[in-house]
Amino acid sequence: GGSVLQNPGEMCALFWRKADVKCLKTGTFWLSTTPTKASKLAASNYNRICSWGLFQHIGTSIPFYVCNIHLDNISDNAVAVRKQQMEIMIAEMKKINTTNVPMFVLGDFNSGATEACHTLLTSNYGLKAARPASDKTSTMPGSTAIFDHIYFNDTYFDCTSFQTLTGRYGLSIDLSDHYPVVATFT
Repeated sequence: GGSVLQNPGEMCALFWRKADVKCLKTGTFWLSTTPTKASKLAASNYNRICSWGLFQHIGTSIPFYVCNIHLDNISDNAVAVRKQQMEIMIAEMKKINTTNVPMFVLGDFNSGATEACHTLLTSNYGLKAARPASDKTSTMPGSTAIFDHIYFNDTYFDCTSFQTLTGRYGLSIDLSDHYPVVATFT
């Protein structure tokens, strides 16, 4: 995030398997009132972004967008800030995705699934959570918090598996302050 070593930067990486999908276009915008330049909302402590990619599945030729976001965590009114950041993400993606191509939204929401930033995706944008409601695996080492999420358009895709990767994979420390979440879609 943007707080590491006083660095004002922010990154939400997208990785893909070139054998499975073709990347057609990528971009990044800031979750602020000036999304085309490095910036933050006045009430937010850090710059937050959405990195996106337009992909095409090689086997089926189905296009889809992937949006990786990082929402606010510790601002005085973080719940309201996250909601505003999600509203900005939806507005910006509607400008980019003018033909209503299926979309995945994933990343560090810094909030549980009942917060307004999530219901904007499910109720207002028609996406579905990949995590089964019965899965209570924390995404934060040493905590019960579930802050990392994947949402998808279930009109076009089925989620066949979801997992929070809690292992250390031979290391003596955690890989991050968050565990990765992975899902498989068909």
